[in-house]
Amino acid sequence: MPSDTMEVLLRAARQRVGLSQGELASQVGVSRQAISAIETGRAAPTMPVALRCAQALGVRADELFRLVDALPSLEADILDATDLPGGGPYRVHVARVGGRTVARPLIGASGLLVSLPRANGLLRSVNDGQLRATVELFDDPDDLDRTVVLAGCDPSVSVLADHVRRRHPGVDLVCQASNSRAALESVARGEAHVAGLHLLDPDTGEYNRPFAQEALGRDVRLVTFAIWEQGLMVSPGRVGEVRGIRSLVHPGVRVVNREVGSGARALLDAELLRAGIDPAAISGYDTVVKSHLAAAEAVAAGLADVAIGARVAAQALGLDFVLLTEERYDLAIPDRFFGLSPVQALLETLTSPLFRREIDAFGGYDVAPMGNEIAAA
Repeated sequence: MPSDTMEVLLRAARQRVGLSQGELASQVGVSRQAISAIETGRAAPTMPVALRCAQALGVRADELFRLVDALPSLEADILDATDLPGGGPYRVHVARVGGRTVARPLIGASGLLVSLPRANGLLRSVNDGQLRATVELFDDPDDLDRTVVLAGCDPSVSVLADHVRRRHPGVDLVCQASNSRAALESVARGEAHVAGLHLLDPDTGEYNRPFAQEALGRDVRLVTFAIWEQGLMVSPGRVGEVRGIRSLVHPGVRVVNREVGSGARALLDAELLRAGIDPAAISGYDTVVKSHLAAAEAVAAGLADVAIGARVAAQALGLDFVLLTEERYDLAIPDRFFGLSPVQALLETLTSPLFRREIDAFGGYDVAPMGNEIAAA
């Protein structure tokens, strides 16, 4: 059975009961390498091995292994169906309300969660310039060692956080919104474990590694999250006027830009240079927002006609999209953090077929290389 059709939750279950791979392998009667291959999706377990794993861990076999293609399905009333464009598939949130099963498509305004981030502590007061103070924790202090901080700009990291918590109870992924260069700087300062980035080095033609090594040193690992599509997010109905980078100088076309240090800004500047366009000729070039979703929201709200950004952000807000390029979005992890249990839980989640399926449903992602470590040149 192909491993990419099976969701494997063996590692999380093993860690909950405190067994190492070797200890579980001894109880099941296989090698440690076999358990490692099963946990990472490189191999599928035989029926006897699956049953013995379940017995050793005190759970049912279907709590450790389940077929992604055999997920449960049901009939539901589709809400706001008239607002959906043709085609699909669409990500939905399904709920049961008073005996009625409803599915709300997560597109446009419904596709974004407007809320305050959860805090796990309280800082009662701080003086100007004070760099260290006492904070009160809402959670167990031991939870801090089970938390991984990821700085980056991919809007789908909240989905990754949900899957990490589901597969590895007790492990928390905290997402810090940062552009690519700022994410690397956060890790370099010891404020985050992992940096997400999509930066092309024009001198070498290589993505990400030159920037990661410059910021974090040579002892850094790169693990691919996905290949994603970058381009122009366009107000619906105006895509006929905006066919490419040269359209940005047309009269009446208003642009919203990203901040210096972001991969999107670097892409726009590179495209303008290639086309021989002076940025001063573009209306709104100096109007800056600080995330892919903020750029898409500015277009959706009518504050601009075009923004540079990722297809996933455009589709979340129901915008049209003009493809400029595909970029590799990597996670940069210093060696000193790579072996930490919560970081390994994050990386293991990237092997999950169920997680890959959900990211693929956003559109604009190629998840085939997800989880692959990029070898140094």
